[in-house]
Amino acid sequence: MAVGRPTAYYGRVWPRRKPRPVVITDAVPSAAADQQRRQRTYLIIMVVHIVLFGLSGVLYYYAWWLGLVMLIVTTPLPWIAVVLANAGPRRAACASDAASARRRTPPPELPPPPSHRAP
Repeated sequence: MAVGRPTAYYGRVWPRRKPRPVVITDAVPSAAADQQRRQRTYLIIMVVHIVLFGLSGVLYYYAWWLGLVMLIVTTPLPWIAVVLANAGPRRAACASDAASARRRTPPPELPPPPSHRAP
């Protein structure tokens, strides 16, 4: 048996991995679209925070324990909203594959340095 990469297993040929084709839907969204998505996320979380905070104040007079639980739940929401709003852009899996493929490509050959000898 030859040493090296096996060519078959249980009578089948090893499957070759084909590179995944680049699809336009795998493209990273534009900076404006990403910023709009983050602003919308921040706005939604903050609206939920304000509504729950007000509701917890009203509930405190009728069922103090429920108002207290709602207050505890809504307390970290502004921090979560800021963290999500300041998060960087989402990265597509295909973009990381393309970047790693570029890193694996060897650099081009450089020409030899010129000789400084006089003829």
